[in-house]
Amino acid sequence: MGDVFMYSYSYRPPRDIKKCSLVSMIGFLVGFGLVYVSAFLPYSSIFQILGIAVLAIAIFVTTRYIVRSYVYSIQKAGENDYDFVVNEISGKRSKAVCRINMDEITDFIYSDNGKTPSKYSGKSGKDILRFDYCQDFLPGKAHYLYAHLREGKICVRFSPDEKLTQTIESLRPREYEPTIDKEE
Repeated sequence: MGDVFMYSYSYRPPRDIKKCSLVSMIGFLVGFGLVYVSAFLPYSSIFQILGIAVLAIAIFVTTRYIVRSYVYSIQKAGENDYDFVVNEISGKRSKAVCRINMDEITDFIYSDNGKTPSKYSGKSGKDILRFDYCQDFLPGKAHYLYAHLREGKICVRFSPDEKLTQTIESLRPREYEPTIDKEE
């Protein structure tokens, strides 16, 4: 019973939405401005297309980084069996968007610059399906969890706290060593 309590852990990272809010606000102003000004300029369709593209980017940034938030957790799946779970929270709704069994983890890498680890960039990483569950817009630091599922290889980028990092390290398969990817 103590084992279940020890590894049932959830972490909701703090959000800093100031950068996103500024990017979204500027995007909406520029997008609407381009659409409005296009009525008075030659080649109005080009300005309208640009305005709609900027509005689409602003809507994406707003929904991805301001409206949604994430909770990372370790959940018991069976006897000595645990899952890493990411829940997406939007308003009052919460749904699991990622569930990886600890036995499926092949690598767990900390990147102090937030970029894809060099080990998995380029040709060696092109067949990996990638998911980004970082809370912040352009995070400075991130963890990359690599797993091999029936569907193929996947990568999950997220920002855990120290306790969640230690829990994942203690539960994942031992034949893999933790990696730290530092800027060269």
